[in-house]
Amino acid sequence: MVDYSTIFFYTKVGDSMLEEYLNQDINNPKYLFHGSPKLLTKLEPRLSHDSDGNEMNIATAIFLFPSFLKSTPYAFKDTIKSMSSDLDWDFDIPNGLEEPFMTMRNVNIDEDIIGYIYVFIKDDNMYKDSDSYQYKCYKELVPYDIVPVRYKDYKQFYKVINNKIK
Repeated sequence: MVDYSTIFFYTKVGDSMLEEYLNQDINNPKYLFHGSPKLLTKLEPRLSHDSDGNEMNIATAIFLFPSFLKSTPYAFKDTIKSMSSDLDWDFDIPNGLEEPFMTMRNVNIDEDIIGYIYVFIKDDNMYKDSDSYQYKCYKELVPYDIVPVRYKDYKQFYKVINNKIK
């Protein structure tokens, strides 16, 4: 169980929704989540990249997860990479639901950075990958909700090696 008192958020549909998002049945989800460092009004499919060449992670799509927590690394990853551009950084975000959800090496981290979790009501345009909890959508999506998240409120779900915290 997650200690909600330490998690920063604002949600346009009400504070009680975070508990529902965090505790939904990931095997039969009502909601799917996408993390991003950008605040957007709609999401469009983009070509993804995978440093390991995993075909499951390469598509022109919007990638979604049934786990709110699993989507949080994506809300921070690009900002941390940008802050660490002068370092030999490395990121690992496994496809499964095991913790840590993200492992980072040689990074600069500002613990106050903010990212966003986009919430979507699952529909027939969202296709589940057969070997993971990941979903893909090949169409533009307008979020049902947008939840700002702060790195320091989720850092317990990540592993950091050789970091420089600001």
